[in-house]
Amino acid sequence: MRVHLALLTVSLCFGMHYYWGKVVVHALPDPGWPVAWSGIRAAAAALVTFGVALSLGRWRLPPRDLARVAVLSLFGVILNQVLFITGLKHTTATQSALVNTAIPVATLAIGALLGQEPLAGRKILGILLALSGVAWLLLPRATGEAPHWMGNALCFANSISFALFLVLSRRFLKTRDALAATAWLFVFGAIGINLLAFPLWRELPFREVTPRVWAHAAMIVLFATVVTFFLNNWALRRAEASTVALYIYLQPLVAAHVHVDGQEAG
Repeated sequence: MRVHLALLTVSLCFGMHYYWGKVVVHALPDPGWPVAWSGIRAAAAALVTFGVALSLGRWRLPPRDLARVAVLSLFGVILNQVLFITGLKHTTATQSALVNTAIPVATLAIGALLGQEPLAGRKILGILLALSGVAWLLLPRATGEAPHWMGNALCFANSISFALFLVLSRRFLKTRDALAATAWLFVFGAIGINLLAFPLWRELPFREVTPRVWAHAAMIVLFATVVTFFLNNWALRRAEASTVALYIYLQPLVAAHVHVDGQEAG
């Protein structure tokens, strides 16, 4: 029961993230600045999680584990956050949430390829149907609507990256402290993202950022980053990766009912 409550909380926080993220990226006009925001987000999350882990004496991992966490951070933090926020800049919150429903399907497929998940005929059919729905969203269409296909493609790449993280990290996290692993994930993730993003920090219009945007940025760091990653990693110790990923189907229900300034931003 605790696992399901944790995953429900993760889905609610991630579902709200589509709205919070749109508010933040709309305050960053240059196409490259969402990457800078990803660097700030990862650095803030690293400070919070490592600070908590340090205060509780739960920050130590063996050196060989640190190397494994560094690799996992590539898929779970660096590519995940950069691809997601850049894709969200170029699509709507609802379409981004729908594309990210590919995560459970990709998790199941990758798990099956690596021998971690059984794959029967019905599951194969489900994978093909789900991917066909995502492909429909990815295809550019001359309908007069905003060109969201590029943003959707980036969100799909984010889905594959996070699915890889879920599958590759499950066995590792089953025998490690979730708080220590989460803290180090963000430390390595923050280093990786900011190797790209740090030069952009100086160009960010900090003085033009409103209190409303800062409030939404804080919500992203605390709830859609620190809380969600910790609960996700905690749940991966107790459930299959595909079970953890299934809760992502709740996120579009949250994102579809959240609007920016009374209407969905695109």
